[in-house]
Amino acid sequence: MHETINFGNLFTIPEQVQAFAQSRKTGQIAVLNSKPEASLYLQDGEIVHAELEGRDGLEAAIALINLPDAVTEFRIGIPSPRRTIHMPHVQILCEAARLSDESAARIHVNGAAVPMIGKEEEIKSSRLAGEPMIHVFVHGKEKTYALKPGLVYIGRTSNNDIVVPHPTVSSHHASIERTSQGIILRDLDSRNGTFLRGQRIKECWLGDSDEIAFGEVKALFARPAAAAAA
Repeated sequence: MHETINFGNLFTIPEQVQAFAQSRKTGQIAVLNSKPEASLYLQDGEIVHAELEGRDGLEAAIALINLPDAVTEFRIGIPSPRRTIHMPHVQILCEAARLSDESAARIHVNGAAVPMIGKEEEIKSSRLAGEPMIHVFVHGKEKTYALKPGLVYIGRTSNNDIVVPHPTVSSHHASIERTSQGIILRDLDSRNGTFLRGQRIKECWLGDSDEIAFGEVKALFARPAAAAAA
């Protein structure tokens, strides 16, 4: 008999996936309050199959990840009946987060609505056009930073590339790496977490107009069209 861990609704499915990925677990995340019961299968920490209301594969996995108020249990060692997913879990979580808030057009900073910045507006208005950028909102002020190829460190102390003087930001909070494949956001074991579109993350690919939070500090990633070919 396989061991079962009953989570109830204590942890979201994205939180469970990230935890099981770190420990390279194999098993089944069963969603008990879905009729019929829905399942997300992991093999060595990676999502390999999902089933939800007659759907399976990646579509079902993303729908499960975005399922509100899921009541779950993890069945350790349960093998997947088949493999329908070959995408890394980090990309799946990012895609699910992006789709869950695809229609969002504004973010809120200190209670005030701030428009999301579109590609054309960036290219016309910014002297940094052609480079991917991150806009950081601290104490009601916006600062914009170009992201050059390589690693950029973000944190509260002065030895970071992007200094964010806020009590909820750790000394060395996060990093952003610009690679030839894309741009990766990583949390550096910060106390108050790094979030992408409201989901706490450890590592995630960034897409245009992604909303980020370092602790309680809001930020916006923007990728002008000219940088897409970089």
